[in-house]
This record gives sequence, structure tokens and C-alpha cells, in this order.
Amino acid sequence: MYTVTPQIMLFDVGEPQSFDQSRAIGLVEPLLPYFADAFFGAFTEFRIGIDETTRAKFGGRVRGQVVTELAWAHVRDQLTEWDEIKFCDKLGFFKVIVNDEVVIRFKRLNRDLLADSKDTDQSRAWFGNQHVDGVADHLLRLTFGYRPERNWMSCHHYYLTHQSSFKSLAWVSSISVVDQDFAIETADEKGQPAHGLPGIEIKPLLPKAIELKDQA
Repeated sequence: MYTVTPQIMLFDVGEPQSFDQSRAIGLVEPLLPYFADAFFGAFTEFRIGIDETTRAKFGGRVRGQVVTELAWAHVRDQLTEWDEIKFCDKLGFFKVIVNDEVVIRFKRLNRDLLADSKDTDQSRAWFGNQHVDGVADHLLRLTFGYRPERNWMSCHHYYLTHQSSFKSLAWVSSISVVDQDFAIETADEKGQPAHGLPGIEIKPLLPKAIELKDQA
């Protein structure tokens, strides 16, 4: 027996894409090692830079907001010298604009790989790719998504997504950090590039992807 996961229902199957997925990935792919390094730094700072007793006082949402803002700061530090990169803080959250073609926000994803956002007029417009004051309409809205561990002490699951609405995805690519221990290993030991950043593998997931499981 085989089962089809509910995730197939999240994709707008058959609808033309507003922006070629391969072009979007091509623009973002050079940045992914820097994003990975930034998030590794953010989780590490939260884990060892904040006293355990203090961390224990934080609820889940507070932990998430602290790590998120640490990640924003680390991304800024990583990309501040890039000419083709602009930072944007309009609308109350941090974004990276690449080559005046795509705008990337950083969001925790839910189990369906959708951005974990409150249902507000602004979020519906943002993820519905509708006009939002403060951000140019021609920019493709991408999400560098992550699914952290429940305690917000680490994260091993990253994705690049383009949502077509508040509750559906146009496409999603899985991002794998080749070596999760890149920050504490030397380049020679792990064969990492000379710049010391992690190796990255990005794999587009088909919109009609069906997960088949043999239940026999």
C-alpha cells in the first residue's frame, strides 16, 4: 500500500511561475554558505552566550525571537561588503535584496514548509505576492526558511521557498549543509573551501512531489 502526503496539496500545480526557479536559485546560491554560517553563529551565540538559567526563563516565542534577531545580525555581518546586496528593515522585519531582483526574508517554517506567520493583512499580502507599501513590487519574494529544534539550541533543516499564497507554495528547494561542524573544524581536516565557509548542497523539490511509503 502507498500513501500520499498532504504536502502535495500545498503546491499550485500547473500554474505558470512568475519567476524562473533556476534564476532565483542562481542569484541566491552564492549567498547560502554565508546564510548557513550566520545561522550557525546565531544558534551558537544563543547556546553558549546566554546563561542557561536565563535561557530557561524564556518561553518558546521569546527564544525564537532572540535567535531570529541574532541571525539577522549575523547575516548583516556576513554580507555587509557585498555591492549587489541591500538590507531592508521596512515593514518591521529584516530582509536582504539581491541584485534588485529578489528579496529574501528569514522565517521559521511549519511542518508544511510554509512560513510560520500570524494571519494578518500584511502577511497575507506579502505571501500572496500582492502590493505591500515599502517594498518594490517587481522583487520576487523568497524565504530562507529553517526548522529549528524545539529548544531553539540548534537547527539542521533549511529551505529556500517561494510562496504563492499564505497557505500554498509555488516551489521549494531543500538546502543541506555538507558539514554541520564546519565552524569548529579546519579547512584541511574537512576539505572545506579556503574561505572556511560550509559546503552547501541545494536540491529543488518537484512541485508535484509525492512521498511514497510502503506500508506493507
